[in-house]
Amino acid sequence: MLKNKVTIIGLGNAGCKITKEFQNLGYDTLLANGSIQDIKVLGNAANVYHLEGYDGFGGDRSKAMNCLSDNMEFVEKLRQIKSEIIYLIFSTGGSTGSSLGTICAELLLEENEDRIVCCVPVLPTTDEPYVKHKNTFQCIKEIDNLKELSSCIFIDNNKSDDLKKINSSFVNLLDAFLTDSSYSNKNNFDSSERIEMIKDKGAMIISKLSTEKLDKLVPSLTTDNIFAPLQNDSIVGNIGVINSLASGIDVSSVIGALGKPLNV
Repeated sequence: MLKNKVTIIGLGNAGCKITKEFQNLGYDTLLANGSIQDIKVLGNAANVYHLEGYDGFGGDRSKAMNCLSDNMEFVEKLRQIKSEIIYLIFSTGGSTGSSLGTICAELLLEENEDRIVCCVPVLPTTDEPYVKHKNTFQCIKEIDNLKELSSCIFIDNNKSDDLKKINSSFVNLLDAFLTDSSYSNKNNFDSSERIEMIKDKGAMIISKLSTEKLDKLVPSLTTDNIFAPLQNDSIVGNIGVINSLASGIDVSSVIGALGKPLNV
């Protein structure tokens, strides 16, 4: 299973909450925050680092920029990670996660250029304060400049008023993708192909549908999901389908809506 090749790092309040759910599923995890109050919310979570001297950042990303140099124990823990695939989960609108997310990604890539580093940025709602959107703009620019970064999964908090439901939905989707072990006599979406999909730079979207909802396949990839809207540019890297039905699934409608991919 790909799960055994993965480490998930949660940064800041939002990132730590989501990462704790992965920890509960048995994933290798690391959590870090500068706010003692936010850390207390995590309860009995393991591998939690309090970023000493930074009890919250008050939305000021510049303060968080100096944080790693003052918390070398956490930096050393990052450097000790041996996993082939690393996911960094953080809010783009705050200060801790939005600042440390890209710095940590760059550090991890410098340590081992062959590893796969993916970001999971959590985007703010439209009605949040201006500073949240200013931070998001800066954070996404930094993500775009990380040329060695692999896929990104952009979670959009505008998709539901229930943020806990959004978080749990994401955890369920990524876990399903990383742990599936089904196989077929005809074709298989094996681990190596899934790794290639994860490595592909750009936005990644995951959908999980029951049999009676297969007619919702296209909306589940384009609009009816927890992810940021896709650019309507018909540029598609890979489409992967894991199908438990006796019959095949026609992906022509997906290709028609998204564009012709490099591979299916």
